[in-house]
Amino acid sequence: MRAIPLFVASSVFALGCNSCPTIQGIKQDRTVTGRLTYQLAGADPTTGDIGPLGSFVLPRDGSGTYTGDVDFGLAPAEPSPVTGRPAFAARLVVHVAPGGASETDLSDDNAILTVSLSGAPPIAYHGVSGHLSLRGIDWTCQFLCLVRASGTLTVSAAGPNQEVFALSAGTLVAADSEDDRQICQD
Repeated sequence: MRAIPLFVASSVFALGCNSCPTIQGIKQDRTVTGRLTYQLAGADPTTGDIGPLGSFVLPRDGSGTYTGDVDFGLAPAEPSPVTGRPAFAARLVVHVAPGGASETDLSDDNAILTVSLSGAPPIAYHGVSGHLSLRGIDWTCQFLCLVRASGTLTVSAAGPNQEVFALSAGTLVAADSEDDRQICQD
């Protein structure tokens, strides 16, 4: 049997004023800002700021232990004039050393970058290079862990058809807060 990690609810700890149980959890507030460049083969590069979808998570296994990965979602702020959604979205998963090294040089050995054009399946990129600096993570915490961290990220890579992806001047901030919610049934 495989355990499923829970992010929000962990325990009922009190009754609210209107007799509804309250669930204690964590409100994740994790942002990534910076400049993205994306270029299809034979086309001019597109450069712009990361939009509100720029974020990162620290995945956990079934026991609540961090997996050692940092999973980034990156998309431009400017929507496509055709679809109204970001023209592309990138996912970068970086494996950091056990214990959570604060400085990690990126390579194909420890980072996986995939980019999806609007509505298309993800494309794996290669030749990943760059640097992740991440400070303030308590990698030993299990369940209901407030993450308050900061760092920087730069990355570049090439697609299978000479596409180019780059993130420059990336800044990471995590400012999680406690989130106690009442659960009431109508």
